[in-house]
Amino acid sequence: MTSWLSRPLAKVVFLAALLGASLIGAASAAPPQTAAPPSGTVKSTHGAWSIICDTPAGATSEQCVMMQNVVAEDRPEMGLSVVVLRTA
Repeated sequence: MTSWLSRPLAKVVFLAALLGASLIGAASAAPPQTAAPPSGTVKSTHGAWSIICDTPAGATSEQCVMMQNVVAEDRPEMGLSVVVLRTA
């Protein structure tokens, strides 16, 4: 029997949830203006979108995400992060 993490869709959902939880934790710990940038290297930007790449622990190759963060002008505690991943 294989682990549920061996399925590509499960990995994407798990990584997106993990990233979302970490961004929510970072947003509640500090104001959005002083939040730390995501780990990894910004490879390119396309308008409000950024392509961020990093090699996770245990991975043999670099993995990239396309990400956009938005914060409400009238409510700085309200934010939205959109992360797009492509599975292998």
